[in-house]
Amino acid sequence: MDTVKTYDRHGYSEYARIFDSDTSKCWDRKREYNVMFIKAMQNYANDLLRYKGMVYLNQVYEMLGLKITDPELRVGWKLDAVDGDNYVDFGLHDIDRYLYWEEWDGILLDFNVDSILPEID
Repeated sequence: MDTVKTYDRHGYSEYARIFDSDTSKCWDRKREYNVMFIKAMQNYANDLLRYKGMVYLNQVYEMLGLKITDPELRVGWKLDAVDGDNYVDFGLHDIDRYLYWEEWDGILLDFNVDSILPEID
């Protein structure tokens, strides 16, 4: 199985996205709602992974109200992938720090995509 781990000069993967009022239709003015929503979507993505065995990154983008990338993009997570983490992670480390930022309301999400998946039928 091919592993997708590409990083730009800032150390974030090419699949990282900003979640804010300009990028997501799910954005809310209250920061704590955004954090709660993102955590809930991460939990939901992990439930889908355990239930269906794989989750496409574009599915996660859609859940978060973000613009999907190339519809042909077939990266995501596969349960029991040889080199995979076996869980979906949005890169929410220290997410609570976003609750205290005054100058910017955006939340950086950097997904731990680990597999190239088969085409959707």
